Amino acid sequence: MIEQWEEDGWNAGKVEYPLGRGINFQIELRKIAPIYDKLAALNYPLFMDIEENWYQSGGKEIGQKEFLVQDPDGYSLRFCENIGERQSWHNNAMLRNSAACHRF
Repeated sequence: MIEQWEEDGWNAGKVEYPLGRGINFQIELRKIAPIYDKLAALNYPLFMDIEENWYQSGGKEIGQKEFLVQDPDGYSLRFCENIGERQSWHNNAMLRNSAACHRF
């Protein structure tokens, strides 16, 4: 994934040309805990501690546990574990609001 710069995003540093910096490699794992625990045991600095996030994808949300580190060259490595899917709250709210508008 190439991360777009955002004010409150995972910006590794000042954005200057060449824009090759800021690359975010997502590494999908069956289990995130062994990698996280190993890095913690080595006191490797985390760019973002482990957390659960849900991302919109069509009419659903896809969840993952994830954390970020930067390698010695400054590349962001996002380790993640899939935690499933759920119906999108955003779509549910739109359906409820849509249904409410059509009641007479």
